[in-house]
Amino acid sequence: MTDATPSTDPAADGAPDYDAMTRDIADVPAVEVITTVAVHLLSAAAVNLGLDKPDSEHKDLDEARKLITALAGLVTASATEITREVPRVTRLSSCLLSG
Repeated sequence: MTDATPSTDPAADGAPDYDAMTRDIADVPAVEVITTVAVHLLSAAAVNLGLDKPDSEHKDLDEARKLITALAGLVTASATEITREVPRVTRLSSCLLSG
């Protein structure tokens, strides 16, 4: 038997060190926040349209419409900011919203 104190180091037990992986929100550039939200809205809309897998049970066109409208508003409102940084996101969103 040993009198050793168990280690409190998270890496010692194989658990990830979440404190080291997190960032202060003040350190995240606005363009990164905007594009991350756009990707989440786009992904959620795709799932609600039933595009996540063939014969999807998650079809809710009303919810998809709301998400697409929110995405359109976000892209429209931030287009001048994100087009300089991430033009591909703007083009992708425009294609999805128009087609």
